[in-house]
Amino acid sequence: METFLYYAGKALFEVCLQKYLKQQRKQREHIHEVTTRHQEELAEKNARITALEEENKTLASNMARIVEENNEMKKKLKQMEERLVQLTPDVPKAIEMLRQREMKAREEEEEMSCQFSFF
Repeated sequence: METFLYYAGKALFEVCLQKYLKQQRKQREHIHEVTTRHQEELAEKNARITALEEENKTLASNMARIVEENNEMKKKLKQMEERLVQLTPDVPKAIEMLRQREMKAREEEEEMSCQFSFF
């Protein structure tokens, strides 16, 4: 009877050991799958981060260029405004001078027409 119990216990032990080892293999496979999926996800995220960093550099470069162009345009606008301010006082003066010349010319015409009317 002892041998029967010994062999029955040994067989039960073997069955339990096989189930345990099978479960261990499944767990290792599952861990391997999860690890692989995690590594793939990390690789995708790193690729996305790299792409976003490149896009950020491009956008920053474009922004710097646009800011520079804006500053140049502001500078040109300021120069044009200053030039306009310089020219603006001259315009009324020039108009007034033209009016005075025209009035003088009319007066001279009137004087001449008066002088010719006497002849």
